[in-house]
Amino acid sequence: MAPIVAMFDWALITVGLVYLVTQSTIFSPLRKVVSKAGIFFEVLIYCPACSGFWLGGLASAWLQPSGIETLLQAAIKGAALGALWGVYGPESPWNIEMERSDAEKAKASD
Repeated sequence: MAPIVAMFDWALITVGLVYLVTQSTIFSPLRKVVSKAGIFFEVLIYCPACSGFWLGGLASAWLQPSGIETLLQAAIKGAALGALWGVYGPESPWNIEMERSDAEKAKASD
């Protein structure tokens, strides 16, 4: 496979995985369960840049296992893709849940 095609393939797989994990409806139950394990896991499962780091590294290891430098570069690129998705993609379910939680707390204190 040509290098540019391999990079495009990796980027599409990484962005797809970031979307599935951080925002898709099908992974919503998993996000709720994982987020109960603590704030670290909650941020990891809802944050596109955080998930992109790990998913980019995993996608690279799956597509072209060739060394720790390549995995680290792919993980950093995955974090960048995730960050771009977080900025330019749809609103994060985490933000929606936090706003709902804040509204419920305000209503309870009235």
